[in-house]
Amino acid sequence: MPENDPSDTSPKPWVVHGSCTPEHEDFLIGNRAGLELLRRKVDDALTTGECRVDEGSVEFVGVRLVESDPRAQTAVKPGGFKDGMRILGCAFAGFLLLTVFLAGLLQIWIWMR
Repeated sequence: MPENDPSDTSPKPWVVHGSCTPEHEDFLIGNRAGLELLRRKVDDALTTGECRVDEGSVEFVGVRLVESDPRAQTAVKPGGFKDGMRILGCAFAGFLLLTVFLAGLLQIWIWMR
């Protein structure tokens, strides 16, 4: 059988992300040996900070303990390109309105002379 054959029912450990099938989409799935292997690796990572998963057919390279959520660091922060373009657009629109207003005042002044 090939290395990652899903019909393999041997006790060889395997764990994958369940996104390959709709009924398991939001789960980690695996056989008992694979999930027990993953549990041992998680326990090791909680102790040492990181642990590689080299044995079995596990879809993950390893387990790492990270205290801060890295997704929060990659979020878009204010002051980016879009904010700059928005400010520039508002300034241009304000300039156009001021120009039209001043041109109107000039025309009224010319009529009143």
